[in-house]
Amino acid sequence: MPTHAQPHQVPRSDDPLWPIALSLGESAGKEVHELERLRKEDERFWRQFNSLRFDSWSEKRLLVRVGLLGGQMLGLRLNRLGCSICAVHGESGEPAGLHRGYVLAGKKGSVAWCPQVAVATAQGVLCLDNLLLVSSRKRTLTLGVEVDGADFHGDAEKQRERDRALGIPILHLSADEVGKPGLVTRILEWAWQQFEQAA
Repeated sequence: MPTHAQPHQVPRSDDPLWPIALSLGESAGKEVHELERLRKEDERFWRQFNSLRFDSWSEKRLLVRVGLLGGQMLGLRLNRLGCSICAVHGESGEPAGLHRGYVLAGKKGSVAWCPQVAVATAQGVLCLDNLLLVSSRKRTLTLGVEVDGADFHGDAEKQRERDRALGIPILHLSADEVGKPGLVTRILEWAWQQFEQAA
């Protein structure tokens, strides 16, 4: 039975980011303030962002950093975008409808970046921290990015089994990497490298 709750939109006044500096330090707080400055007039963005759920502050910070790149936050139908895994509703296990995520466009193509995607696998419903759909010239590659905290990812063999069940390339990051400069660029470079190697 799936147990991964799906997000629901909440009012802008319920700001889930305000205590991030208490948990992750002053630099994380500065990133939030910069995102708020860049998006201060974009009520639609904040309704979307505030509705996202996360397993950890590190995952939330990663999405703040992706937001600083300026991509659009949209409701996406992953199956129509060429997603190769079965995204489902985390509570019912039924095929997912819209899923919120960033869309980033560049010279090579586009990347859809969706957090907390429930996926039907042979092991049951698993929750992927971040699902990336890399697209160019009518071809799409599905990838995953996991933020590993010691409490949840301590068993390397279980992690390998989980990755095999998901059946897509997975980039694992330790939670302490999330605050490092250039991380999002490194993730995107890895994603495009995977896309080119799969051609």
